[in-house]
Amino acid sequence: MGITNFCMLINKLHEPNQEPPTVPEPFDSILYDVQSLLHVALSTALETDEPKLFQEMCRVVWCKMVQNLNEFLSHASVDHLTLVLSFDGEGVPMKWPTQRERRTKKDGEQRNVSLQGKSKYRSVLFETNIIALKVQKYLGECLKRYQFKKIEQLKVVVSGCNVPGEGEHKLFHIAEALHPDQCRHPLVVSEDQDVFVLSFMRLHRYDTLQIYRYGKYYPVTRLVQEWLPYPLNHLEICSFLFGNDFIPALVTISPNNYPTINQCLALEDFSEDSDSLTEEEEDDEKKTLPATHPVSIMARFIQNMSSCLRYQSPTHLNAALVESFWITFLWLQDYYTRSSFPQKYLENPVYDQFDRNQLLTALSTPRYSWACYQRAETIYQQIIRDPST
Repeated sequence: MGITNFCMLINKLHEPNQEPPTVPEPFDSILYDVQSLLHVALSTALETDEPKLFQEMCRVVWCKMVQNLNEFLSHASVDHLTLVLSFDGEGVPMKWPTQRERRTKKDGEQRNVSLQGKSKYRSVLFETNIIALKVQKYLGECLKRYQFKKIEQLKVVVSGCNVPGEGEHKLFHIAEALHPDQCRHPLVVSEDQDVFVLSFMRLHRYDTLQIYRYGKYYPVTRLVQEWLPYPLNHLEICSFLFGNDFIPALVTISPNNYPTINQCLALEDFSEDSDSLTEEEEDDEKKTLPATHPVSIMARFIQNMSSCLRYQSPTHLNAALVESFWITFLWLQDYYTRSSFPQKYLENPVYDQFDRNQLLTALSTPRYSWACYQRAETIYQQIIRDPST
């Protein structure tokens, strides 16, 4: 999902006709996803000579970070703060081959063009790599000389590219592993869409949580407690339909449909076609498929959105594809909520065989989707964490 469109969806949940705040709520820690700064620095770099390019990237990353730190600390209301910095490390089989292929294709490999200049670095800005290591060392040296404003102590924790895991995930892993009093009110700094889903799914572990992006603060806790017009799990579950690094978009977010999406996420005014079900069948389905189950929530949302979705219902459904979707869904739920790495070993089963018509039709049919979910759950429970064990 495009982060701009997702932020627009979240933005419209704020008080009517108001933009997100430009001043943060009180915070006791800063969780900084440095990975996004690497891509910005590479995109804006002017140097072409490799050593000079790396030096320029170090300076650009630090300048942007210190600018943000000065802004954040000017609003600090505590004497001691924890700063967590994180880079992308070794990834999971579910994502990394797909992501690497997508990045290199964008940079010319798809056209059988040898990657040159800055393009050849974009596909290696994760796992252990020389760029991130140099930036990490440079930031450490700069922070030692940094003059703290309005606070007595800034405790810095760094998770480099040599530590497995995606940067935004490691931020939460570290915050939750620290002393309970250190990160009760984190300010998360990241341009990655995943950080919103991570925040929603981990919100109960913090007293308050807010996200900073492009000069605006998204007070996630207030958003959920005061402004969200429907249960949070509706947004969590249906966010997997909006597209991510593992499942292509089934429902696209755009400026034209975000009001409809928010309205449909309430799952109101939904009535299944019960003509084909006997009263006994309806009672059995209610017993086996609660309204709060992901299968039910997705089906009701897609049905409510059906007038805005352009897709054709195929004559025959591919059960294996639908099962693959639910296996990926179950893996992602673990991936977003567990505080350990690696997750269960699983190569992406849905990305290459993706068929939007098939999936929207199947997922909007509760009984069919439920049968596929049950089989997927059984398969997922048998997946091991490491194929070598």
